[in-house]
Amino acid sequence: MHKQKRFFSILVAVLMITAMMISSCSTAASEEKTEESAAVSETGEEEKADTGTQPGNYENATREETVYFDAYVAHADHANWNPFITDNLRDVGLQQALIEPLFMLNYDTGKIDSWLGLSMEPNESFDVWTLKLRPGVKWSDGEDFNADDVVFTVNMFLAKAPDLGADVATWTASVEKIDDLTVQFNLKEPNPRYQLDVWSFKIWGDRNSIVPEHIWKDYVDNPLGFTNYDPEKGWPVFTGPYVLSKFTENEYIYVRNDDWWGVAAGFQDLPAPKRLIWIQYGTEESKAAAMINNDLDAMANTSLGTFESMVAENPNIIGWESGLPYGTIDPCPRYLSINNQHPIWSDGNLRKAVNLAIDRDQIVSIAYEGGTSASISIFPQYGSMDQYNSALEEAGLAAPKTADVEAAKALIESSGWALNDDGFYEKDGQVLTMSILTIEESMETRRIGDVVAEQLRNIGIDSQPQVLSFGAWLSAQGEDDNPDDDFEAAVSFLCGGVNEPYVTLNTFAGGADAVKGGMERWSGANWEAFRSSVAELKNLAPGDPAGVPIVVDAYEYIAEDMPFVTLTQASMLTPINTTYWTNWPTSENPYTIPSTWVQSTHLIIHNLQPVEQ
Repeated sequence: MHKQKRFFSILVAVLMITAMMISSCSTAASEEKTEESAAVSETGEEEKADTGTQPGNYENATREETVYFDAYVAHADHANWNPFITDNLRDVGLQQALIEPLFMLNYDTGKIDSWLGLSMEPNESFDVWTLKLRPGVKWSDGEDFNADDVVFTVNMFLAKAPDLGADVATWTASVEKIDDLTVQFNLKEPNPRYQLDVWSFKIWGDRNSIVPEHIWKDYVDNPLGFTNYDPEKGWPVFTGPYVLSKFTENEYIYVRNDDWWGVAAGFQDLPAPKRLIWIQYGTEESKAAAMINNDLDAMANTSLGTFESMVAENPNIIGWESGLPYGTIDPCPRYLSINNQHPIWSDGNLRKAVNLAIDRDQIVSIAYEGGTSASISIFPQYGSMDQYNSALEEAGLAAPKTADVEAAKALIESSGWALNDDGFYEKDGQVLTMSILTIEESMETRRIGDVVAEQLRNIGIDSQPQVLSFGAWLSAQGEDDNPDDDFEAAVSFLCGGVNEPYVTLNTFAGGADAVKGGMERWSGANWEAFRSSVAELKNLAPGDPAGVPIVVDAYEYIAEDMPFVTLTQASMLTPINTTYWTNWPTSENPYTIPSTWVQSTHLIIHNLQPVEQ
């Protein structure tokens, strides 16, 4: 059971971040959906903006009243607004305009900010949590949002896990209504991260979204079969400040709901944009043209070269930073996953040699064109993680930025390998090889793989990148009955803790009955000691300074065995067009991250202000 839970959690995390990785792959994504800059209505005609927009009737809002976002992922079913299905529409406005979270994590401070929830407090043993809801919240159909909706949704998750609400069911024994605005969660075991990991926006969105009981109660027997779409009934119904207006194959249109609950409740004013449109342009070139022509306000990840070309054509286009690297980092550092049970790569000295052979600064320079930074550790380098990364640097456990070729070769040779006439290490007639799996849909992983393979060849390891589709990349890292057929290494990513270390490190610890940890299949005495250290973090609240020496202790075991090799922070270069809208998040105005495909886009929309034309 523990193995099943662990695999499911890894798969969910992988699927959630795949869309973000695909967004950074330049021209590799959804070319079949290419559209030019004109917005197309349901009838196939170009939309004509109405200059006399009436309050509350914003379907034909003007360009100056509309924000255009990049819908970079193609979806198959445009009429299914169920937030829990695999191919959900969360990234094209569902979770940015309609679904509001209970709480949001602030990446810089590490604090959890309230939204639909006012507070969520644990008892002393962290096994009972009490949620206080914000008063005055209403669904878009005018019904009250209250404890009944929360209890209904949680019980639906408990009944249907693991198909939906898997992490809710993993931790939650029962839920009960205390009053209309208070809910008590009784856990199966203590969890100081319950609010953060289960009920807050952290990386992608609150995948455990609360739904309206008065609608979903009729579909509770088969919630995944409910499309949640009926325009005559005003569905989908959520609490956000916008409602769905219409959609086509390549765009999703939302209009502002002037009766949004937040105004009457004294939470926030109405957002300034009257209409939001997520539109697909397909190729990076088409998106860039739309940005230059002021037909797109926010673009998903792009390459440094494309960004600089856009800025040269349109000076109103900006990034997170005003200079290199222009972008910021996303929550999922890139690393080299190594199969610790492969017949060759089970040798820890060889894995340590790879770590020494890699020039991370060169990866940044070539693969990212200078648009990111080398990783200190496996953790993302946000301000909320500074105490851990700084402690690892002080302990001498930080990843080296440049290569130490001679030290790498010495480790290889200490394991009995010798250079052959071709310049590659060989032992007992076998050449030392490392095939590095990369993802076809991600230009980023392919570029990293190319650079790392070349660096390894330079020290005598016959390394070649192997490009696979995402599904094949994931499957290839699954366990095989024949170890000789198993993968050797893969350019991978880890979306773990953003403000605390436990979730990240626990990825490599495995479940209670595991015999090896992570996709790397780490095992042995150091792994067991590592697991013991990670277990000490389990019952510490996020950010507790007592966790710092424990993290250092755990990392000592990682350094001793080198089950994986850290590479770089992930680049997130998201161009913004300031022609029509200002007050976007930047390094000088860092109220949230600049990603417009995640749920914290609510903060961006509420902060945007129109530019006086």
